Amino acid sequence: GGGGCSYVGKNDVNVADTVYRISKAWVGLDSFNQPSWWGEQPFSWTNLDYVMSHELGHSLGLLHANGWDCQDQILYGDCQHIEYGNYFDTMGSNSYSLHFNGFYKELLGWVKPEASLLINQSGRYTINDLESGSGIKLAKIKVLNFDNVPFYLEYRKATGFDERLKEDPLFS
Repeated sequence: GGGGCSYVGKNDVNVADTVYRISKAWVGLDSFNQPSWWGEQPFSWTNLDYVMSHELGHSLGLLHANGWDCQDQILYGDCQHIEYGNYFDTMGSNSYSLHFNGFYKELLGWVKPEASLLINQSGRYTINDLESGSGIKLAKIKVLNFDNVPFYLEYRKATGFDERLKEDPLFS
């Protein structure tokens, strides 16, 4: 078959009379060594590479990176949830990028609070690329009178696992 599954800290394992709650993942692919079905990359990237990366994300506690499509009425149209709809995240459909998004990297502690900028008023702001070694790596826009999660902004360079970002139709 194909695909995989991962459980976060839900499995009891006995080791030397002690019970540990662990995460567990499995991958089942007939064509694990074939080029990835989820988007061809400019370097060797197989079905196994993608599924293992995705399931590792689940084992770390991440959910799917989904999309929200409102047609031409952004946020106000007939919006539809799209499972796996983030094409720029391994937890989504993995078409253009193989990294986790900025929100997930912050959630995992990979982006420290001092590398995140909270925007709560109009102005001009600068952020570095998400994979940079220093500076502000992401920005969060806090919408007035809105208590939910802020909008996250990130900048990605077309290098390494993000190399496909320089391709059409994304370049324009």
